[in-house]
Amino acid sequence: MDDISKRIGAFFKTRRKELGLTQVQLARKVKLSRSCIASIETGRQGIVLSQVPAFIQALKIDRRELGEVIALELLKIHRVGP
Repeated sequence: MDDISKRIGAFFKTRRKELGLTQVQLARKVKLSRSCIASIETGRQGIVLSQVPAFIQALKIDRRELGEVIALELLKIHRVGP
């Protein structure tokens, strides 16, 4: 997967651990399988936009914080010059 998927997955994993949730508990909250959560957290699978609200709610994420994570990755990708 691309760097954005990896960064979002790592962000979700960090947040999940901060909240003391297991992958199984998060999977139940967002109605996905545990293996799907693992794939998203490692960046092997990207998150579908329609799934984002469930993750935001389950992980108690501020939308601006997630937006900053995405914006930083986009800046890295589109950086021009040396």
